[in-house]
Amino acid sequence: MKTVITDLFGDYEPVENQYIITEDRGFVVSDDLGFETVQVVQETIVYSEMIPDYAWFVGVAIFTVVLYSFLRMVGGLLKCKL
Repeated sequence: MKTVITDLFGDYEPVENQYIITEDRGFVVSDDLGFETVQVVQETIVYSEMIPDYAWFVGVAIFTVVLYSFLRMVGGLLKCKL
């Protein structure tokens, strides 16, 4: 059954979104002689999230509704002919 679904609709692959946030932070550093310098540190944070592939689910749902309607129509036609 899994191969039939894969052949009809393709592989289900969730959509991955990546957000990259880069921040610069400055720190004041003083040495032993009393001199102060600003040290800049750059931080990079990467967020990843997986969201469902809604287009794949909608394709399966539409196919199911069309198949159900087709089989109901064929059943109605056979019922009338017999």
